[in-house]
Amino acid sequence: MTELSGTFFWNDNLLFEHEAHYIHTAYGTVSFTPESALYDDIHILFDGTLYNSTLLQSELNLPDSADTTEVLSEGYRKWGIASLLRRAEGIFSLVLFDERSQKLILARDHTGVKPLYYYHTQKFFAFSSSLRKLSEKPFFEKRLSSGALSDYFTYGFILQPETIFDKCHKVRSGHFLVYDISQRTLHEERYWGLGACYDQCKLDMDEVSLQQEIERVFYKSLQKRLVGISDYGVALSGGYDSSTLAALLQSQSSRKIKTFTIGFEDAEFNEAPDAKKIAVHLGTEHTEYYFTAQDALQTVPMLPEVFDEPFFNNGAIPTILLAKIVHGSETKNLFVGDGGDEVFATADDVERFEQILGFPRTIRRGAAKLLAAIDPTGLPYLRHYKNAPTRYYKMVQLLNAEDIPRMVQLRMMLFYPHEQRKLLQKEAQTERNLFSQIGFGKHAEGVDQIIGSYFKSLLINAELVKTTQTLGYYGIDPRTPYLDKELIALMARVPGALKIKGGVKKYFLKNIAYAYIPKALLDRPKRGFSIPFSHWMRKELRGLLEETLSETKMHRDGLFDAGYVTQIKREFYRGNEDYKYKLWAIFLFQLWYDRHMGYC
Repeated sequence: MTELSGTFFWNDNLLFEHEAHYIHTAYGTVSFTPESALYDDIHILFDGTLYNSTLLQSELNLPDSADTTEVLSEGYRKWGIASLLRRAEGIFSLVLFDERSQKLILARDHTGVKPLYYYHTQKFFAFSSSLRKLSEKPFFEKRLSSGALSDYFTYGFILQPETIFDKCHKVRSGHFLVYDISQRTLHEERYWGLGACYDQCKLDMDEVSLQQEIERVFYKSLQKRLVGISDYGVALSGGYDSSTLAALLQSQSSRKIKTFTIGFEDAEFNEAPDAKKIAVHLGTEHTEYYFTAQDALQTVPMLPEVFDEPFFNNGAIPTILLAKIVHGSETKNLFVGDGGDEVFATADDVERFEQILGFPRTIRRGAAKLLAAIDPTGLPYLRHYKNAPTRYYKMVQLLNAEDIPRMVQLRMMLFYPHEQRKLLQKEAQTERNLFSQIGFGKHAEGVDQIIGSYFKSLLINAELVKTTQTLGYYGIDPRTPYLDKELIALMARVPGALKIKGGVKKYFLKNIAYAYIPKALLDRPKRGFSIPFSHWMRKELRGLLEETLSETKMHRDGLFDAGYVTQIKREFYRGNEDYKYKLWAIFLFQLWYDRHMGYC
């Protein structure tokens, strides 16, 4: 993996550590890390893999010896940056400086698997593939962004293009930026969008033909990601997404492929036995590791080292341990199932959401107003729910929602605005619309709106961040076949009634899986990569939690209302599960703050 880093500045006397390649212009100086490639007057920094490099090489009439950066340079000359990126297939972050036009271009792959950040002031324009490295530059001001604070405590992650720091942003997935150093202007353009995929007419094909076409494109996606690698494995949870990957990869390999699973001693969270049965059936070289409370004690303090921003995702902890085990096996590439739910369609709430929206809005609003006046703690039928008040409040908000994307947004909320006002000493911005830029189009059905909303929010901003940053920390490249451009575009055109047929979710993916794995091994409740963090916070992690969220620290930092946090802790320790996610989010944020804002 190549580190991308550089700066444009107006003072030629400045030098930056690790940036040994300097380009002096009439408007200032551009500095790059030494890994940059030069083709005439085009400088390129590239991190990632271009799956169709050979095809582009042929279209550009380049010799077989041409490497990826040469292909990109020539493609930029011939087609321009937008057309080049639309043709490119892969996972990458790209920086290109064109001396002729005096323009600096930054781009990320269509789903943003590879990170790229930039920091923009009147005097500097800096970029890096590492937010930590960028924030260590001498001119970087570590000021928390109020919008990012609101994002984190609303959803548990920060929406692109924001970062936790003011004036610092992510290059959005499927976008490129053009910084004109002569004019000091910044322009952003989208070259790929999920909304455009959904805004196509649905396919009019018989089911058999459609199944064959989906299988063809899916197999092709796998083959693209196998080019140039011989050492790879699969993160195997035992669910449909990872099991199908393992089955197809093993069927195409002459040797045993590697599979890796994390298990838990607590049976409620443990999927390892199911994954092992599938691995045995497929004949893979299987490795499993059982996560203990002691592992949690060692791994939780690592979170601020692995993630450059505060990050709330329960799966991060076992994923770190999984990456460590994969690294120990000297495996450099790991196939992961990220995107399977969003592309092949799980859409758990589609019927419920459509039923609610089926009532006239005036009736829904009236019911919401009536229910909002009732104290849910006194309702007998809610007593068996561990987090009844939150569930009740979300139900009221769902009745007020204007459409399915808003319903998805409400389902994901962690702290509601009135709760954030209690928690934060500094005023955070109001919640941002997660889905304002999707533009589903007239052909998107209810199923599409749900999975598309999760794709653009949770998948892009959280799940992929979890996967890529944990694997990247250990020098492992992720392989994400479910996020193939062609596969996403094809599945977006599949009618919703076939994506989920007769109540069967992931209908077409399951048909593929059953050709290799007995249905009895796969049909069981999915637990996901969950962890018993609630138990840990009351037991093994309680000491670390109390130390991290001490009143002394809270008064010192001035971030949280100490009384409100103490109230949350007290209720949680009493067994009130309604507060577990809130406390976990505060705890993880403070861990990050101590590490990255100068306190240890």
